Amino acid sequence: MPTPTVMRTVLMLLLLSLFLPTFAHANMPHPAWLKLYGGGDYDEGKTVIRTHDGNIAVTGGTESAGPGLMDGHFSLFDPDGRMIAQQVYGGSRVDRGKCIIELDNGDFLIAGYAQSFEDPGYRRVWVLRVGPTGDLIWDRIYGSGSIFATGFVVDPCPDGGYYIGGDYQEVNEGPRDAYAIRIDGDGNVIWENRYGLDRDVRMFYGAVTPDGNFALAGFERVAEDDFPDMYLVKVDKDGNQLWEGEYGSPARDDARGIAVLPDGRMVLAGETYPDGSNTSDIALAIVADDGTQLAWHEYGWNMSEQARHVEITSAGDIMVVGHSFSFGNAGDMLIMLIGQDGQERWSWHFGGEYNEFVKSSAEIRPGEFIFTGQTLSGPDPEGSMFLLKMDDVSESFSYPPDFSTPVFEQPAGPERITEFHIGQVYPNPFNSQGRFSVQIAQPGPIRVVVYDRLGRLVRVLADETVPVGERVFPLVADDLPSGMYFIQATSPVAGKAVTPFTVVK
Repeated sequence: MPTPTVMRTVLMLLLLSLFLPTFAHANMPHPAWLKLYGGGDYDEGKTVIRTHDGNIAVTGGTESAGPGLMDGHFSLFDPDGRMIAQQVYGGSRVDRGKCIIELDNGDFLIAGYAQSFEDPGYRRVWVLRVGPTGDLIWDRIYGSGSIFATGFVVDPCPDGGYYIGGDYQEVNEGPRDAYAIRIDGDGNVIWENRYGLDRDVRMFYGAVTPDGNFALAGFERVAEDDFPDMYLVKVDKDGNQLWEGEYGSPARDDARGIAVLPDGRMVLAGETYPDGSNTSDIALAIVADDGTQLAWHEYGWNMSEQARHVEITSAGDIMVVGHSFSFGNAGDMLIMLIGQDGQERWSWHFGGEYNEFVKSSAEIRPGEFIFTGQTLSGPDPEGSMFLLKMDDVSESFSYPPDFSTPVFEQPAGPERITEFHIGQVYPNPFNSQGRFSVQIAQPGPIRVVVYDRLGRLVRVLADETVPVGERVFPLVADDLPSGMYFIQATSPVAGKAVTPFTVVK
C-alpha cells in the first residue's frame, strides 16, 4: 500500500521588506512565500498543478520516505502551502513520479518510471491512478524485456483515454527511441509505438495539439553535424507518425519542454550551447503545426542558463522556468515571461549558497503562479522540495530569502490508530506477489481471509489475536487464476473491513 510519508515541512518565514533584482520589471508578479518540504534525504517536486478546487498537487521523487532507494510521491497542499495529504509509492529500488494530471472526477494520474517491479533493476514506464487524497486505485507497468523506459508526461486524449509519452531503450542495443502509449481509464493499452528508430533521441515532454493529436519533444543525441538538435515528433490518435523534425541553431540545442499556443503553434524550450561551448543559454523554437520552424530565440547572461519547463499563461504569454549560473557561485532559480513575439516581458532569479532548480510551474489564476523544484540551500544537504508562490498583490517577501535560518514545523509523532480498516493491495493488479496492511484500533482476535468474486473462500491469511497497530500481510497469488478477489478482515471487537484486488496472469 502507499506508505504515509514522514517528510517534515520547513517553512521559510519571510518577514523582511521586498527587494527585487535589478532586471525585474514593474509589471511582474511579486513572490509571496517560499516553503520547503523534506525529510533529511533527497526530495523533489517534478510537476505541480492546480486542482479543480483550487488546491495544489505535486508529484516527484523522495528518498526520505517509503521502502525504496527512491519512491514516487503524491503531495496535496492548500493554496497557502499547508500540506493536506501525502502518499508515497514504490518498491525496493528506484521509482519516481514525473508528471501528474487531475481527472474530471477528482482522481489523479501520475506517470513516471519504476525499477522495483517485473525484472527489478530494469526501468519501465509506470502509471498510477490515485484518489483525491492519493489512495492508490491501480498502477500499471508498460514495456517488457531488458529495457530502460520512462514516462515523462500524461495527457488526456480528446477521444477518450490518455496519452503517455517518454523514451525507450533496449539495454545493450544502443539508441533510445521516442515512446508513446495510449491507455483507457483502467490503464489498458489501446496502442503503443516507438519513433525516431533511425536516430538516438532523448525525450522530455509532450503535449496534446488542438487537433487532438500528440507531440513529443526532446533532442537528438547524435546528429550528422556532431551537434544534437531539438527533436519533435507528432503522432495521430491511433499512434501513426505524422511527421518528425529537427530544430535549432548551428550549435548544440536541447529541448526540455513543449507547450502549445492557442493557434496550434508549438513552443519548444530548452538550451543552446553557442559555438560549441560548455555554457548554455535559454532557447525557444516556435514550430508550426506542420513541423516548420517559424522562429528561434535565445536568452542568457554571462554564464549558463537552462530551461526545465514551459507553459502558456492565460494571457497567451510563454512562461519558462529553470535555473541560472550567472548570478553567484551556485545555480539560482530562474523564472522568465516571454511574449509570443519572443520579447522578454520580465525575468527573475534568486538562490542561496547552493543550487536551486525550478522544474515546473502552474497558473493558479490570472497573474498568480505556483512553482516547484528542489533546493540544496535548505537544511537538507541532499535537497528539499519547495513551493514558491508569486502573485500581483504580495509585498512582504525578502530577497534574497534567508536559507540559513528556517523555522521547522516539527513532524507529528506516531499516528494513533483510531479505526479498523484494510489498506489497498499494492501493487494492484499484480501477477505473483503483493502486500496490504490492516489497521487495528483495538486489541483482540482477528481473522483475515480471501474470497473469489463468487464468495468462495480461497484461503485464510490470519486467525489470531493481535495488538493495536498496523499489520502488513504478504499476498502470494502464484496458484490463483486471473480475476477479482476480496480480502475480508473481521474482528468481534472492531467489526469488518473489505478491499478488492485483481490477479492478472
